[in-house]
Amino acid sequence: MGKIPKISSELLSMVMGFQENGHITMERRNAKTGESEEREVTESVEKNWEVYPLFGEHK
Repeated sequence: MGKIPKISSELLSMVMGFQENGHITMERRNAKTGESEEREVTESVEKNWEVYPLFGEHK
């Protein structure tokens, strides 16, 4: 995404979307200029939670 320009933070917004499969979408928008930048990445999410046994199969 590069460096964020030095403008008032009230004019910048960032929206991030996370999916369980590790897909992440990001959008940064400058309200003053209307400029929008989008980025998508996929990361491993296996360390974010533990696997639990099915109901009735736990010890």
